Amino acid sequence: MRGKRFITACMSVVCSCGLFIASGAAYAASDDDVKIDEIIRLNPYELTREEVRTHLEEYSQETGKTQSELLDQALMELREQHALAVESGNQGSSFRSAGPGLVYLPTSYNKGDIYYTDAGSSGANWGHVGLYCDKRWLVEASGIGKKSDWKWHYDLQVLRGTLLLEVKTNQVKRNIAADYAYNNLRDYPYNMVFWANKSLKPDKLNCSQLVWLAYYKSVGIDLDGNGGPGVYPRDIRDSPLTAVNWIVNS
Repeated sequence: MRGKRFITACMSVVCSCGLFIASGAAYAASDDDVKIDEIIRLNPYELTREEVRTHLEEYSQETGKTQSELLDQALMELREQHALAVESGNQGSSFRSAGPGLVYLPTSYNKGDIYYTDAGSSGANWGHVGLYCDKRWLVEASGIGKKSDWKWHYDLQVLRGTLLLEVKTNQVKRNIAADYAYNNLRDYPYNMVFWANKSLKPDKLNCSQLVWLAYYKSVGIDLDGNGGPGVYPRDIRDSPLTAVNWIVNS
């Protein structure tokens, strides 16, 4: 009889532990859901939970990091970038200007140069970058509904104050990165995910992802100014490996 009582007591303990473990797992899942919802709220473009989860799973498999780890890192950076975007958009800068604030993008000093301009929507300035693959034309990911492609400089209008950046390396490496972008990074659908966009095997591209990938994949230069799973236009502008060589005012 005492044996039966002992067995019953052990089963009760095991069941209690099982409930505790299950409860902990449920709590962890709930915590991730909260973070995913915040990513959806802060991301420049609308995403669904399923899209975020799918991207997390794929990026986790590629990088070897856990999905929870990626969530924490991505959300920390996204919060910072969102705050900067809102602050910049609320300052009444040239980002908010209409037609008179626009000028045609000039030729660049070097093949492999980058342009950075204010850009965004709903009062938030996330920025935009493109890569000169010659002094007169560029490759860029323009936005939703468009595939990455090349354009003549005179077909692009940008805001006054747009920056032309050169990468701090030799011209041979700039040429290699520019050629890589033209030969390998055109005709990609637009990627609405910025918070984890540093895949080396992408099926979509956004503006900063394209520029970063061109230099990183071809010559090993990492233009992401602050690390993390996402590279944003400001990261490239503020990278210690880029320098302003022209401010476009006319």
